[in-house]
Amino acid sequence: MSDKFQLLLKQIRFPKDHKTYNEIKDGSIHSVKLSKSKRRWFFVFTFQNVLSSEGFNLFNSLLQSTFNTLGAEVSYEFILESSSCDNDLLSFYFSYALESLKVSHFSLYSLFSNLSVEFFNKEILVKAPSHIFRENVQDRFIF
Repeated sequence: MSDKFQLLLKQIRFPKDHKTYNEIKDGSIHSVKLSKSKRRWFFVFTFQNVLSSEGFNLFNSLLQSTFNTLGAEVSYEFILESSSCDNDLLSFYFSYALESLKVSHFSLYSLFSNLSVEFFNKEILVKAPSHIFRENVQDRFIF
């Protein structure tokens, strides 16, 4: 248990009696980058396991709202000691990631938003028709 992470949980008012507290409480802050002039914070958090959708949503909501009230922006990434999860949880995170593309890259969002994902042999598989892969991934990013 990281003292700095526990302080952050206290500052964002993460409720200790919430059912997701046990999955969150043993996290730690791996690193923090702060841009004082732009009032932007970037955290790298470490967790033992993938957070449940409910735990992630509550943590994200409290973190964002706390920093917003301070007039600051916050972003983060997770380091996971164990990355195993079921396909429902993977679909949740895939949908969450796609939502971030909705405004800035709507064409990619619209192509990928109806695709399914699954976790197989420690790899994430995105099931897509071959023409979507060929026209939007292979031709652009694979040489």
